[in-house]
Amino acid sequence: MTTLKIEGTVTEISSERWAAFEAFEKGNAKEWPREDDDFFYIDHDGSVEESIWRNHGIDIDIQSIGNIYRTESEALAQVEKLKAKARIDKYIRDNGLEFVPDWMNLDQAKWLVYYSYAKGGFETGLYDITRVISPFELESRNDARQVIDNCTDDLKTLFGI
Repeated sequence: MTTLKIEGTVTEISSERWAAFEAFEKGNAKEWPREDDDFFYIDHDGSVEESIWRNHGIDIDIQSIGNIYRTESEALAQVEKLKAKARIDKYIRDNGLEFVPDWMNLDQAKWLVYYSYAKGGFETGLYDITRVISPFELESRNDARQVIDNCTDDLKTLFGI
């Protein structure tokens, strides 16, 4: 038996029915996008545009950089993340916190900001010899705390919190 909760209602489904449902879903899954599929993308000015997939060069170019979304709301959420990142970058620049890490210098500290679900908030992390994907690196823990303290709302948007 498999238990599902749909809109607050708990339902049990036999293993056979669940397997049939999964097979149905897998059979209906298709590569996306296909000819005539609607999609959304972010235009040069940050507006969200709708288009129809025609497999033209421009469609392929948009897809190749990951600028293709199934729904308008997905694209709009990405626009908000891009704006939040730009505001954080501006804050860092305007407050003299810009830092270009030398990843070959093992003695140089590199600080970043991450979200801790265990602590329920943003924290700072020290990296010196391990390179991680981070939206930005900072020179000190104090710089990282300053960004957290002054850019919390934008960090929440950027991290999807």
